[in-house]
Amino acid sequence: MVSMSVASSSAEPDGEQFPGTLASEIPSDLPPGQFVPYDGLSVVPMLTSAPITAGSCKYNQSVDNVHVSVQASVHGWWGKVGGTCPTKAKVTVYSQAYYCGLACGWVTVSVNSRTVKEGTSKRANARVVCAGKKLVGWQGFVDVDLVGVNDPKGYTYGTKTNIFCEPAW
Repeated sequence: MVSMSVASSSAEPDGEQFPGTLASEIPSDLPPGQFVPYDGLSVVPMLTSAPITAGSCKYNQSVDNVHVSVQASVHGWWGKVGGTCPTKAKVTVYSQAYYCGLACGWVTVSVNSRTVKEGTSKRANARVVCAGKKLVGWQGFVDVDLVGVNDPKGYTYGTKTNIFCEPAW
């Protein structure tokens, strides 16, 4: 079992072969493979970044675990920690599934952005239709861009988890 830090705002995930790449953009010459479970798991319900400073605003970005309701779903949001912050931010959330061909790596299968006020009830949601109930490794990550404020680049990655959902792509 791999332990993960609760504050991981700029960390890149280990072994990411296709960072930020939509499944439809994977090179066509990639040998046939399949989505598979991921074996380096820890159980944490969500991850929140350490405070991020942008101008006079201190905020954090959060992402929950990919989970299945009707579809595979992951949520991203932001929260004010202190200072003077804008009322809204563009929250972009990504869901990735673990794919193995000649090599294994995380493939982005869904992305969604939404401009929202702070708080957990105001979230962006990336959803993916399940093609089947095969056990597959998943992770989500989020990027928050404050409206009207130059903020630093960086993602907060959620916990890697296995769920019974093979993404339709």
